[in-house]
Amino acid sequence: MKAVIPAAGLGSRFLPLTKEQPKEMLPVVDKPAIHWVVEEAIASGATDLLIITGREKRAVEDYFDGSIRWDHYLKANHGNALRQLEELASSADFHFIRQREPRGLGDAILRAEKHVGDEPFLVLLGDTIHVADVPVAKQLWDTFQRLGQPVIAVEHVRPEKISDYGIVQEDGWIDDRTVRVRDGVCEHETTVEAFGPSRSSFAMVPPRPDRNDPQWVFKDVTGEASP
Repeated sequence: MKAVIPAAGLGSRFLPLTKEQPKEMLPVVDKPAIHWVVEEAIASGATDLLIITGREKRAVEDYFDGSIRWDHYLKANHGNALRQLEELASSADFHFIRQREPRGLGDAILRAEKHVGDEPFLVLLGDTIHVADVPVAKQLWDTFQRLGQPVIAVEHVRPEKISDYGIVQEDGWIDDRTVRVRDGVCEHETTVEAFGPSRSSFAMVPPRPDRNDPQWVFKDVTGEASP
């Protein structure tokens, strides 16, 4: 199974911390955030990971790649910690590609089209960690296999936070009114967390989408109706 992990965001909500440090590399307990995301992808059955990065994101690639100079030192002094990372990195094939301009999530996923080909695939957000007995990505994949339709995971957000996220209208299914609220109050307080679109999703993303258009960010990736 292939998984795509967009990790090209600017991390503006974490400034100044993310001015030089990718938000995906910020520590969560004893690991960078993206380490947890990759663990979830692999635990869900992914064996081929494509991570979409951007400028100032080389640290993400280096983390999963390793360094001869550092590896000798770490193995001698921190063998157990390094072994955990080595086991993770050897559990799947890692690929990296850059999103050259910050055009949003839909455009980032579009960068994966050639790599994914005709196969269904998982998408996990590079800065979003889920805690569940059964990995959320695995639940998504199992649901996708059962329904044969693109599937997304969502969560409720507090009313004062809805302007920060893409908000969906749902009643078991998500229609094409996936929006980003800038002003006022929205009654649909649910933001997209992760999803597993099918190959046909790529045809729904404009070749050069306008990142300022709130309608395309998730709608054009997941289609007009997703469970």
